[in-house]
Amino acid sequence: MISLVALLLQVSQLPTVDSVYATPALRSLVAASAAAGRRVPQSLRSYRARVESEIAIVLRTAAPRDGAAAGGPGTRERAMQIEQVESELQWRLDAGADQHVIGHRSRAVTANVSALSYFRRPWVVPMLYGNRLQLLLGHGTTRELPGADSSMARAQGERPSRGAGDVSAVHPLADDRDAFYQFSGGDTIAVLRIAGRVIPIVRVLVEPRMSAGRETLLFRGMLDLDVSRMQIVRMRGQFVVARRKPSLVRRALSAGWETVVFAELVNGEFDGRYWLPTSQRVEGQGRSALASGFRPIVRVVSRFRDYSINEPQALVSGTVSDTACTRNCAEHRAQLTFAPRDSLSAFDDWTAELGAATGRSQAGDFDDVASDTWRPQGRPRLDWRAERISDVLRFNRVEGVFTGAAVSLRFRDAAPGLSAGAYGGWSWSGETPRGALWSQWDRGRWQLGARAERALANTNDFRPQLDFEQSLMALLVTADDYDYVDRWSATVSASTTLRLPGAPVVRVEAGPARDRAELAELRYGLIHLDSNFRANRAIAPGSYLRSAVGVVVHPNVSGEFLEPGIGGALWYERGDGNLQWQRIEARVTARKTIGAFSYAGRTDVIAVFSRKPVPQQLAEFGESEGLPGYAFKEFGGDRAVLSRASVSFALPLLRSPMRLRLAFRGGRRVYLPGLSPSLAVGAQAGWAAATTVAARNGLAMFGTRTDTTTGLSILATRPTDGIRSTVNLTLRFFGGAVGLGLARPIDQHARSRRWRFAFGVGQAF
Repeated sequence: MISLVALLLQVSQLPTVDSVYATPALRSLVAASAAAGRRVPQSLRSYRARVESEIAIVLRTAAPRDGAAAGGPGTRERAMQIEQVESELQWRLDAGADQHVIGHRSRAVTANVSALSYFRRPWVVPMLYGNRLQLLLGHGTTRELPGADSSMARAQGERPSRGAGDVSAVHPLADDRDAFYQFSGGDTIAVLRIAGRVIPIVRVLVEPRMSAGRETLLFRGMLDLDVSRMQIVRMRGQFVVARRKPSLVRRALSAGWETVVFAELVNGEFDGRYWLPTSQRVEGQGRSALASGFRPIVRVVSRFRDYSINEPQALVSGTVSDTACTRNCAEHRAQLTFAPRDSLSAFDDWTAELGAATGRSQAGDFDDVASDTWRPQGRPRLDWRAERISDVLRFNRVEGVFTGAAVSLRFRDAAPGLSAGAYGGWSWSGETPRGALWSQWDRGRWQLGARAERALANTNDFRPQLDFEQSLMALLVTADDYDYVDRWSATVSASTTLRLPGAPVVRVEAGPARDRAELAELRYGLIHLDSNFRANRAIAPGSYLRSAVGVVVHPNVSGEFLEPGIGGALWYERGDGNLQWQRIEARVTARKTIGAFSYAGRTDVIAVFSRKPVPQQLAEFGESEGLPGYAFKEFGGDRAVLSRASVSFALPLLRSPMRLRLAFRGGRRVYLPGLSPSLAVGAQAGWAAATTVAARNGLAMFGTRTDTTTGLSILATRPTDGIRSTVNLTLRFFGGAVGLGLARPIDQHARSRRWRFAFGVGQAF
C-alpha cells in the first residue's frame, strides 16, 4: 500500500504535457518575443518609406505532354495581367498608416478590371508589432475612414468614398495566443552579422487551433525570430479561417473550389533598434476540385526602400500615448490615397522591370506551409482530382462532349516524392473510351515517370505557350482550329534540372505508340451561322517505337505573355517501325521592358526527316499560328521557320486607373486600367519547304482547295515558295490588351499589298 502511494506521488510530480508549447524552453522564448513585440518601441514615433509593388494575375496550368513544350517542369505559370504601383508609405504612432499611390503602369493579355479594385485599404502590412495583423485580402463591415481615397475622389470630382473595414488576424505573438495557436520548433537556423552584431535566428513553427469558439482568422506557418532582441525577422505561412462548424452551403462550395491566402513578410533592422518591412509577398491561390494543375493566382510583391525614421515634420505637437499600439495596432486607421491623375501618368522613376518580381516567384513556393491537401508531406493521400480539366471535361468536333473521372494517390511520407493515378472517360459522339494510368517519382532535381494512355492528341505546330483545347469556343461558336489523331502510347521518362543559369531541364522519353485516324463527328456547335466544323485532317496510321530527348530553358518565358527574360527549347524525336521519321524542333522566346519600350519575339524552327509520308509529323502554319492575311494552315512542309516580333512604345499619358462607381452592391468602386495608349510595330515571317518526295506526298494527303485568285485547284497546305511576311501597325490600349490598327503582306507573292484593318486582343506580335 505504501509503495502504491509512493508511485502515485512520483507520477504526480512528472512534468505535464503542454498542449500549446512543445517544450518549456519554447514557451519562454515565445513569451519573451511576445513581450518585446507587444508594443511599438517607445522611441519609434513615425517612419516614411517608398514602396514599389507588383500586382499580378497569374494562371498556373499543367505543362503540355508532347513536343518541345513538354520538356520542362510539370507546371507553367502565365502572367495575364501585371500592374506596377509606386507609393509612399507613412506610418505614425498616433495616426496609423497612409499608403499614397504616386505611380502606376500596367500590361495585360486580356481586358480586365484593374487589380486596385480589390483593395479598399493599404495592401502592405506596416509593421509586425501588436496583437493583430491587418490584411489586404478581405472586406469587413464598412465604416468611415476619414480622408480615404480623398485625393483620387477630388481628382475625379467625387466625394470621398466610405472605406471597407479592416480584416485582422490574431497575431501569433498576441497576448491571447494560447487560445488560438500551438507552437513547436525553436531551432537556430542561421546567424546574421550586421554592423558588428551577431544575431542568432530561431525558427518557431505555428499551428492554429481550429476549434476557436468564433470565426477567427489565424496564421499557420513559421516565425523567424532575432533572439538577441526578440523581434520577428520573417513571417511566412498561410492564413486560415477557424470556424466552429461550417454551414452546408460553405462546405459544398469549398468542396468544388478552395481559396488560400499565403504571405511572406520580411523585416530588416533599421537604426540598430527597429525591425521594419523590407519585402512582402501576399498571394491568393485558388484550386478547382476538378484539376490540381489549374490555379488562378493574385500575387502582390512589394519592396520597401528609402526609409526615413522619426522625421521632425511627421511628429505632431502634444503628448503621444506610449500605449497607443499596446493592444491592437489595427485600431488605428489605415488609408489608401492616390495622387492626381496627371501625376500618376507622368511618373517614370521605376527601379525594377515590369514583371521581374512575378517572374522570380512560383506558386509552389508556399506548398511547404500550405494545408494538408496541398502539402508534399504528410500521410498518404487519395484525391479524386485530375491533373488538367480537359482530362475529365472537354468538347471538340471529334469526340463531342467528353466526360470522365480521375483519381491520384500521393504516397508522401510513406514514399517521399512518389505518386500514381488514373483518369478515364467516354466521348459521347465518337463513342470511344479514353484514359491513362501513370506514376511519377520526384526526388530532388530528378523526376522519373511512366504513363500508359489512349489520348486524342492534336497535331498542331507552333502552338501558343498557353495552349488550351478550344472546348468553350468549339462548343459556343463552332471554332476548333486543331487537328486530331487517336494515339495509344506507353512511355517511360526521366528529367533533371541542371544547376546552370536559366535552370535548364533535360528530359528523355521512350516507348511504343500507335496512331489511328479520326473523323470529325460533329458539324457545328451551339452557334454556327454560315460555318461548319472543318474536316479532321488525314494522317498515316501505324505503329512505332517513339524516343525523344530535349532541353528547355526558362519555360515560363513565352514572349506572348508578360514574364520578362529569354527562354527556349531544343527537342529531338524519332519514330521507328511502320511509321518512321526524325524530327528536330527548336524555339527561342523573349520579352523585355526598358523604360517606355517593350520588346517581344518568338522564333520556331522545325525539320522533319522521313522516307515515307507521315503527315502528322510535318510542319503546318497559317493565320491561326501567327501569319495574318493567310488561310488556315496554308503552308507546310518538312522544313519550316516561323518568326514573330514586336516593339511597342507606351505614350506618357492616360496611365492612371479610371474610377467607376457601380450602381449596385452599395455603390462599390471599381477601377479600370488606364487607357495607357501605346504605339506598336509588329512583323511576322514564315518559310516552309518540301525537300523530299515523301514530304510532298505527305502534303498531298491534306487534300486540295480552290485558289480564290486564279480559280485553280491547289494543295490545301503547300510550301511557301519563298518567305511569306506581314507587318502591322497598331495603337494598343489598356496595357496592350486591345489593339486597333492596320496590317499588310509585304512579300513578293502577296495577292494584295493593300493595308487592311486589324483588331487584336492580347500581347499579339
